[in-house]
Amino acid sequence: MSRETWELIKHMETEGLEVQMIIQCAPVIAGLKVSNLLIIPEGQLFQLRELLKDSSISMYLLLKEEGRLVILLYHREWLKRMLGEPDRKAWLVKAGYKADYDSVRAGHEGISLSAVLARFRRRYQSYSRSMKDFPHEMGILLGYPVEDVEGFILHKGGSYLCNGYWKVYYNVSQKQRTFRWYSFAEHHLLCLLKEGRSIPEIIRLYQRPLGIVPA
Repeated sequence: MSRETWELIKHMETEGLEVQMIIQCAPVIAGLKVSNLLIIPEGQLFQLRELLKDSSISMYLLLKEEGRLVILLYHREWLKRMLGEPDRKAWLVKAGYKADYDSVRAGHEGISLSAVLARFRRRYQSYSRSMKDFPHEMGILLGYPVEDVEGFILHKGGSYLCNGYWKVYYNVSQKQRTFRWYSFAEHHLLCLLKEGRSIPEIIRLYQRPLGIVPA
């Protein structure tokens, strides 16, 4: 988070759902990232559903624990296409998701996104209870490069070259540029919110080209 963004947040109601959606998921709202986790109080679930209603962003409840919710916000068709990419498919099949790539039901080589998410939710909840066997497929579902997911596993989370929205092990300059886009989106969305735009308005705004370039 940049100093300018931090200064902006200091003058906002940070516990509000719309602010938290931007702080945690700005790249998803801006259409720059396929998915992200959103952690909110249980009492904000209805409001979240209302904010995302009729939008391009879907939600999937992963965990309910001690009054808080862990939710996956994602672009459905984009995520489905991404998980069909050969390297991601191979990774997930090796990780135990083979049954979720169902060519018989789909009528072609495809994927049951709902089955993948359901399996991941079971593994995520199991990890939350035991704090063992971290589900590294989370990185695949969040759109992290496969090479960095594998690097994270190989180095056990250490020896990374750059730490931004995820830990980077390869192609640092390319990913730092991506991180700059993400940070710019966060700042821009917060500015729009401060000006009185709502999350549904911001989502619609970002569905068309804005011609904005990060510094």
